Amino acid sequence: EITITMDEAKTLKAVFGTLQVWLDDFNDASKLASQTNTEVSGGYLQLAQQPTGDWDPQAQMWVQPSELSNPKGGSEEQGYVWCWGDWDERKVAETFVPSVTGNLESVTCYLCVPWGTTNSAFVEIWTADDDGPTGSGPLATSEVVDFGGDNEWHEITFTFTSPASVTAGQRYAIVWRQTRQDLFNWYIVGYCDGDPYTNGKAFWCRWFFPWSSLNLDFAFRVFISTGYEYYSAGEAISEKIPESGTVTAWLAVWVIWLEVEPNTSLTVYVLDADTDDVLKQVSLTSDVFWYRVDLSDIDASEHPRIKLKAEFTSDGSETPKFSAWAVQYYTE
Repeated sequence: EITITMDEAKTLKAVFGTLQVWLDDFNDASKLASQTNTEVSGGYLQLAQQPTGDWDPQAQMWVQPSELSNPKGGSEEQGYVWCWGDWDERKVAETFVPSVTGNLESVTCYLCVPWGTTNSAFVEIWTADDDGPTGSGPLATSEVVDFGGDNEWHEITFTFTSPASVTAGQRYAIVWRQTRQDLFNWYIVGYCDGDPYTNGKAFWCRWFFPWSSLNLDFAFRVFISTGYEYYSAGEAISEKIPESGTVTAWLAVWVIWLEVEPNTSLTVYVLDADTDDVLKQVSLTSDVFWYRVDLSDIDASEHPRIKLKAEFTSDGSETPKFSAWAVQYYTE
């Protein structure tokens, strides 16, 4: 670095070094440090989509925990779910009939572990008839949920990475399962006595034996999506730039191949990587092939590392997106 004094008021600074380029062209999300409601899709960084729908008002038997019939401990058949070694698996099910056609995204229920241990559970969606679950395998399997053994009812929501497609008027079953092959790891599903949900029945079985009906209904509700829309807001933050080396000067940020639809917005920030202070900010409101943000006035000795941040907004119908961003800088 050479500094030449022109006069008392002006200083000309010439920076010598090797030009470097950091680039993320969104082949994947490996160069993103964090994401909120955003995704890398088709070579673009953009808002992610969320299901639109509701809890099916006719496919549920939902009460408050104080209204459940079973005590925390249940009875021999009612509500028990366990696995004992690899030979005695006890599970329960509830059949239901959806009133809308769509994707079953999640199931909510009440679970309790009477003994002081953490347990793990998941649920499956099966086809069903009047005698219980049918078919050779589940239509969908939820993610595993862990919950504590504090002898309290927990409202648990199971979500499906690959939802089951359900048809209004057809019968299906929720099957509660246990992941731990241990007699002392089990849980109870909350229920109400009688037949409060008239479009379905509760069942239980052990191992390979047939399903047996119960004079009760398990508390449940199902969320069924009928479409998808983009999140109203989201953000993504890059990794630290650069990962190593000494920056002698910052040159520019390039945001490439932008598509900003009406009723959407995209704002790009340049942040100090250590303090998150905003060093530069630009709002992008139209489709352009590239946009350049000048960084030459940022002192590299004060800000040796930076991060890029993109903020997105949308009315849900479209998403702003861009296909790459790059940083030019000089190193020793």
